[in-house]
Amino acid sequence: MTEDDGSNDLGERVVQLTGGDIKPTLSHCLLASLRVKKVVTTNYDALYERAFESAHGENSVAVLPREEARAGVPWVLKLHGDVADASSIVLSRRDFVRYDAERRPLGSIVQSLMATGHLIVVGASMTDDNVLRLAHEVLALDARNKRPRTLGTVITLQRDEIRTALWKNDFDYVAVSDSLDQQVAARDLEIFLDKLAILTSVDAPYLLDTHYKGLLEGGEIGLAENLRAAADVIRSLPHEHRERWSSLEAVFDELGATPWSQSIKEGQRVSQSRSQRR
Repeated sequence: MTEDDGSNDLGERVVQLTGGDIKPTLSHCLLASLRVKKVVTTNYDALYERAFESAHGENSVAVLPREEARAGVPWVLKLHGDVADASSIVLSRRDFVRYDAERRPLGSIVQSLMATGHLIVVGASMTDDNVLRLAHEVLALDARNKRPRTLGTVITLQRDEIRTALWKNDFDYVAVSDSLDQQVAARDLEIFLDKLAILTSVDAPYLLDTHYKGLLEGGEIGLAENLRAAADVIRSLPHEHRERWSSLEAVFDELGATPWSQSIKEGQRVSQSRSQRR
């Protein structure tokens, strides 16, 4: 057996262990709910993209590099391979040594994110040799240009004084829990991500949905009625005229506007159901 054959065998074993019907955790779902446009992971499994598509629809996220990045579509970069392709999995020492020569473009994507933005790191130990090298190269570039800055924030379960000191001024380390119990700390991470999702979410798919009109107050009630009426007017236009209003109609749909005729049918269905129960 050659060394490459051994590496492929390891990849197949990883697929067996992390593929199949394993369900995303609550943390995966909470991260997916943030709808981050650009995500990098060293994990091989498909749990994040499964959670993302469950929340935002089929084909709502592209998986790089095996899929093509599409305009306006969020993507997740599998830095160390993907269970969808066992041969892509980076696991053996030989894989890591040859990584830069064989997968330099993937590292360049990560470095571009480091160089142009502020990374939020969740669930990564920051001990991966390739990730460390990429970070140090960007830090060296910043130093050469006399532009020292913090590359990102690392969210950890518990306090890590050593790495906090090691990466001082390069990465900020923030612990989500003061508990020494791993399970309690993991639960605190879920609570943190839930709070983060609440504070950062701008989606409001219920505003024009009549089923949730009880959540509106004051002037919002009349505004929602007027917007639903406007949506019905657009839908009643001849096709050649309706197309000109497609952008606005899409906004109404995102806010939960239901066609008037469909609302009537739903109301009739609910009434019939109640009559049958009586």
